[in-house]
Amino acid sequence: MALVLRTLILWVVCLASCGTAAAPPATADSTPGASHASEVDATSELQGVDTAALPTRPDFAWDLGKPGPHGVGYRTFSHTYVPAPGDPTRTIGVHLWYPATATTGEHAIYGQLWPSKVAVIDAGAAPPAVDSGYPVLAYSHGYSGFAGSSPWLAEHFASHGWVVIAPDHTGNLLQDHDAPKPTGLWWWRARDVSAAVDAVQGQGDDAGLAGKARFDKMIVSGHSFGGYTVLTLIGAQFDLAKLSAACKAGKGLGGACTDHDLAQYKAGLGDKRMRAGMLLMSGEGDAQWFGPAGMAAIDAPVLLMTGSADGGHQGAPQWKTIKDIHAFSSSLWVDVLKGCHQLFGLGLCDGIPAEEGDRIARTYTLAFARRTLLGDSTQATMQVLSGKTTVSGLVTLMTGN
Repeated sequence: MALVLRTLILWVVCLASCGTAAAPPATADSTPGASHASEVDATSELQGVDTAALPTRPDFAWDLGKPGPHGVGYRTFSHTYVPAPGDPTRTIGVHLWYPATATTGEHAIYGQLWPSKVAVIDAGAAPPAVDSGYPVLAYSHGYSGFAGSSPWLAEHFASHGWVVIAPDHTGNLLQDHDAPKPTGLWWWRARDVSAAVDAVQGQGDDAGLAGKARFDKMIVSGHSFGGYTVLTLIGAQFDLAKLSAACKAGKGLGGACTDHDLAQYKAGLGDKRMRAGMLLMSGEGDAQWFGPAGMAAIDAPVLLMTGSADGGHQGAPQWKTIKDIHAFSSSLWVDVLKGCHQLFGLGLCDGIPAEEGDRIARTYTLAFARRTLLGDSTQATMQVLSGKTTVSGLVTLMTGN
């Protein structure tokens, strides 16, 4: 019965999250199962790599694809903030994963439906691997999702010594699937992520985390619609003329977006603390509102992870869009044969064994995060990112250099 319930939940989440962005026209490169291996120089290194020896960090020695040495702690709380001056208050759920000393205790249940096997509620925090503190990953869930909708990501990073922060995007949760969506949702999401980080940074806690996380520079990831949120957070600028005309015609972000909405897009939604972004099965459609110039404003490397079985959200058009960003030379595209929309979400992807899917997801995200945020140039990490190490025969790799 539990398996049937989880499968039903997954189906509902997939229906909700898969329909958020307009699918680009199919091309020869974007048909399910198409290989672009001929485009990849598997021996190339990411541009900008510093091969000089760095000070040793113990966490660089931990296997990228396997759980780290820590248990996983989990906390959640509500936070109320004001999205823009003069706005009513907005309340979001904030979810926090972190390295813990305990491995047993009461386990988290994500979205009130999805039980964790490893995350222990209110566990005591393990000390940071280095004196500078815990690195931080922020996360934005997909359309009609919930903060814990990529549990493998949060739990894997926490086991490797990271703090992971994710908001519930109020009004865009699983339980809100059939409810009308306010036009503000398209800019609230980025503000939700920033507000969640502010809330964690500003509060004391009983777990032992206070004052130990590195909030000055972070990496942000998002699944599906969360990928659009990531682009806004790392600096994408909106094509205001195009967006304004579309809003007046009732065809803008969310439909007939208001002058107040347009003012927020003009102000920008970027958070300078976010130094790199990871797009997990992201829809390409909303990127049309940035245009080439708006994408070029992004000066942060991007990891794009796609799957050949992800319906209309194919990788080739997304990679083409990413090519406009200023930091493209340090970006990476991982395409997974048979990868479905939930491969980097709740999992259970037909055609890919769960263990292999987990290994792909964990290895590339952690390698990219350690390299871009922490300066990891160890052989193990660099060979994964350059393609010299084969993580899975299902993966095709493309570097931006």
